[in-house]
Amino acid sequence: MRTSRLRGFTLIELLVVIAIIAILIALLLPAVQQAREAARRTQCKNNLKQIGLAMHNYHDAHSIFPASSYNLGIGGPPAVQYWQPLPPTYKNTNGLVMILPYLDQSPLYNIYDQNQAGSYSYVYGAYTPAQQAGNANNNAKATTTKLSVFLCPSDQGENKYPYSNQYYSISDTVTGGYKTSYDFSAHYTDYYYGHYCPVNTPRTSRPMFWADSDTKMASCRDGTSNTVMFWEQCLDKYNGVAGAWGYRCHVNIGIDASSVFYGGINRWDYYNGAYGYVPVPGVLGQWASAGSQHTGGCHCLLADGSVHFVSQNIDQRVLDGLVFMADGKATQNPF
Repeated sequence: MRTSRLRGFTLIELLVVIAIIAILIALLLPAVQQAREAARRTQCKNNLKQIGLAMHNYHDAHSIFPASSYNLGIGGPPAVQYWQPLPPTYKNTNGLVMILPYLDQSPLYNIYDQNQAGSYSYVYGAYTPAQQAGNANNNAKATTTKLSVFLCPSDQGENKYPYSNQYYSISDTVTGGYKTSYDFSAHYTDYYYGHYCPVNTPRTSRPMFWADSDTKMASCRDGTSNTVMFWEQCLDKYNGVAGAWGYRCHVNIGIDASSVFYGGINRWDYYNGAYGYVPVPGVLGQWASAGSQHTGGCHCLLADGSVHFVSQNIDQRVLDGLVFMADGKATQNPF
């Protein structure tokens, strides 16, 4: 009489198969992650490209670029009021609001009331209610709208300021608006000097934008292909908060990558007086720093509308030449 035996896997064979599968997954996973990051990086670059086209379309329509800020809420005692003359009212409007119609966001632009303030957050110092323009809370519906074109998909940081206070939110009763991963190239001291560039800074040391700036294409005397218009930034910063796209708040007036501030790209440290530079891994140290969560550098938008990836190892002298729009130091192929 014949008997049949059922054939199956031994325990050792099963373990070998599982080990092989695990090795294949381990080899495949980094490739998948790299492919996803490449796609996110491409989307980030496209966001800046869209902003560049919107800036150029605005310039075509108005013969001038929008300013980085409008009617900053700078106050405090007379000893620190460097902005002369002071504006009659404070609005704290971010220049990104002006290009909304050119980013297919006309309905959002139409509900933003230009006669009202963008926020009651002071930029530097304090100001009286009599100087505030209208009610900032009326524009909250617009400024609390999330716009993907202003957010880098690789950055998983906090994209909306969650608190209500006088520093970074819309007002002390309404929480903050959505942040932006891209901001104007500006002088860092604009946050408390206001109109700092035309008053105190020679043309050779000016970035493209400042509060109520009047920059035109012809202002880029080094050439539009040698002058940065926008920088990328991280949503989380150790000293300060990345600014909102709809309004200006405490010290958030743009990004300064020049040596006069906290020069460089991807500075993961913070200057803490007597303690020197303190590492803060994964977080940009200063509020006006340029950088990103992309490995090795960040994107920038040039005045000619082109987008480039800037290495974090770029020479600071070359970087200064890209920041200043008329220093006579045009650099060929710095990317």
